[in-house]
Amino acid sequence: MISLSALKYLIDTAKLQSLSKASKINYVSSSAISQAIKAIESHYEIQIFVHGKNKFEMTEHGEQFVERAKIFLESYQKFNKDISLMLGNSIQDFHFSTQQSIANIILSKTISTFSENYPSKKLRVSVGTTSRCQEWLERGQIKYSLSLDNVKFNAHKTLVKEGKFVLISSKNETRAIEEVGIITTEDTDEVIELRRSYFQKFGKPAPIINQVSSWGVISKMAIAGLGMAYIPDYILKSLDKSDYKIKKLDIPIYKYNLNFYSPKNRPLDEYQKKLIAHIKKIL
Repeated sequence: MISLSALKYLIDTAKLQSLSKASKINYVSSSAISQAIKAIESHYEIQIFVHGKNKFEMTEHGEQFVERAKIFLESYQKFNKDISLMLGNSIQDFHFSTQQSIANIILSKTISTFSENYPSKKLRVSVGTTSRCQEWLERGQIKYSLSLDNVKFNAHKTLVKEGKFVLISSKNETRAIEEVGIITTEDTDEVIELRRSYFQKFGKPAPIINQVSSWGVISKMAIAGLGMAYIPDYILKSLDKSDYKIKKLDIPIYKYNLNFYSPKNRPLDEYQKKLIAHIKKIL
């Protein structure tokens, strides 16, 4: 059976004429978009797109299929809205923030699952650094956040995952850590602790050569041989094991909690509890 999210991926790809652009607005990888389209083409035994060098065109049947998919999706959305109004319900937003690296892992499965199972709820996600998520929460702009505890959130927290930071390099890297250098994000708790522990152990500053506010980006930099990335271990789920190796760092390992932050004195409702349970399974 073809999911509603797969149809949406197809429609967005046709509209934007780009897999990568469609992936960005749906918070999924380009490969997820591509796989969804291939599944549709296989299920209906139809070729929708013609792919080639510098070429992205729709077949005649593909254009007709996309038009009908739009009509179906719009009808389904209207049906859900009408039923909600009939029952006296309204479509309600549930908005939370998280980091790009977490979004890359959870969003495709989470948004598609919860959109289909909870049509009266619209799940919205804003992506930012941990510090940015903290700022949104403190200003009251976004009342919920799925974030690491490497900055201090003044909110109620529900544990989603316990983990540790790891140091990774490209698979073929043979140089010593001091020679290659370490790439980190900004000076949040784990980076400050890395600096302190390294100096305490070796009597010299940690060889941090670059700081980039994205664990996903620094992971790719490490795989490209541009340094060793200091990242939370959940990010390994989004990497190909053949591309990296974990390097031993002879200092205490920084451990983290990934929490779902919510307003104090406001108990989580059933929807939020199920969302957290779903995310736990993915991570």
